Amino acid sequence: MTTKPGIWKRWGHVIEAWVVFVISAAVLIQILIWARPFTDTHVTRWVAVYTAWVLDLMGADAEARGKIIVSSIGSVEIIRECTAVYPTALYLSAVFAYRCTWGRKLIGVLGGIVAIQILNLIRIISLVYIQRSYPDAFEYMHMVVWQSLIVFLTGLLWLLWSTEFSQPRKPHAG
Repeated sequence: MTTKPGIWKRWGHVIEAWVVFVISAAVLIQILIWARPFTDTHVTRWVAVYTAWVLDLMGADAEARGKIIVSSIGSVEIIRECTAVYPTALYLSAVFAYRCTWGRKLIGVLGGIVAIQILNLIRIISLVYIQRSYPDAFEYMHMVVWQSLIVFLTGLLWLLWSTEFSQPRKPHAG
């Protein structure tokens, strides 16, 4: 008679990953709450500066005035929720929970932060253009479409990292 392995032997790695994910997410979100004065001033300004810089490169004659982006096509204010710090925290929690080497996790952390900021940059720039061309659609695009897309794309980014970049490369046969 064969015996089935115990629940921990079968599901232990999954349970462990969930525990690490939940604890990491809780810690990172708590750090973000604690660091709110920093994110509300410095991070929002940083996002406004690099977004204005890219808009300026695109010919929109833009500048950052504190956390407000003023351009020839419109103005927007960057608040903490516009910085993508919360999706980044969830992404980092997923990376920390995944079983792989710390070197590969570092690749995931650095690459993910950059990729999420690029996605966020695209989001903000598109919203500036939407605000100018389709002002009635701005709130819907901002609150429904882009928020959902950022969450979806963050998950997709983690999936890409976990399947393509966290695994050791196998030598080609031949």
